[in-house]
Amino acid sequence: MLTPYEASYIIAYINSYKAPEIPELSSEYYGPDPYDINWVMPLHEATLKSDRVKLTPFIPSLHAREYTKQTTTHPELHRRFVFDLTSLNKILMQVELTICSQPLPILFTIINKACRGALVGVIGLLNTLLFNLSTEIGWVIMFPVFQCMYVSSNAISLLLQYCLELPSDLERPGLGFRRVQ
Repeated sequence: MLTPYEASYIIAYINSYKAPEIPELSSEYYGPDPYDINWVMPLHEATLKSDRVKLTPFIPSLHAREYTKQTTTHPELHRRFVFDLTSLNKILMQVELTICSQPLPILFTIINKACRGALVGVIGLLNTLLFNLSTEIGWVIMFPVFQCMYVSSNAISLLLQYCLELPSDLERPGLGFRRVQ
């Protein structure tokens, strides 16, 4: 039996959360043409290239089908994600809800120049905060064939350099962030 003191700390509650239903695939998730990346920072694409890889914004109409093909073949790529990315519809919905509809994140496709411009993965910048001059690297997915190669280290290096370089550098303008996590 509980004492009155112990009973005063018992709070009754319920959690009736239900996952939202995902609507049928719609052309709106592929975005308009030209596609609006809706990012809070300027994008200097010339800076996001090296001899081996190139980073370009993830454009659903160009990249979603190849990404889906690779990730449905290798479902373990999404095992640590809290949302379901098992079909084209679900991937497009999450990209739209978590990346494109908000100005703080941006998602890039990683293009391997040595493999005739093949899409080999994605990498993103999340929680880009202007007042802190900070951002986070996240949603890094490298397709299994390209893991343990130069591709991921080159992509991360390009993104770090872009984030930390000063905007005043005329050769490789950056964003001038103070912190990248």
